[in-house]
Amino acid sequence: MAVCIKLKSKRVAARRKPVRKPAQPTVARRSSDFLRIHFWTILGLLMMAILVHDLFGARGFLATQRQRQERIKLEQEVQRVNEENQGLTDDVHRLKTDPAYIERLAREQGLARPGEHVFKLPPKEEPKDSP
Repeated sequence: MAVCIKLKSKRVAARRKPVRKPAQPTVARRSSDFLRIHFWTILGLLMMAILVHDLFGARGFLATQRQRQERIKLEQEVQRVNEENQGLTDDVHRLKTDPAYIERLAREQGLARPGEHVFKLPPKEEPKDSP
């Protein structure tokens, strides 16, 4: 019986494979493992950075909206100034060509023709209702 036991133990020992120690991974292997494991996290962070830049950057969406509103205000201001210029141009033309207009403006300033007297009356006061 002792022989059989020895044979069995030899068979068992022969079947076992030697245990190998795993080799140290190289730098390239470690970095590829990191990328494989954290791919979606890195992609999500990259997309968030792009989104923040597109919204709040110097040429982002919000800056573009502010510039668009400022452009609209400036266009309205230009329109108002152009209308004012046109009115002033009309006034200059009337001052050069219309003597009645000149006389009316002079009388509003308190001027009179030779021999005329100007009397300025105080504005009429409205009567106060007493209770």
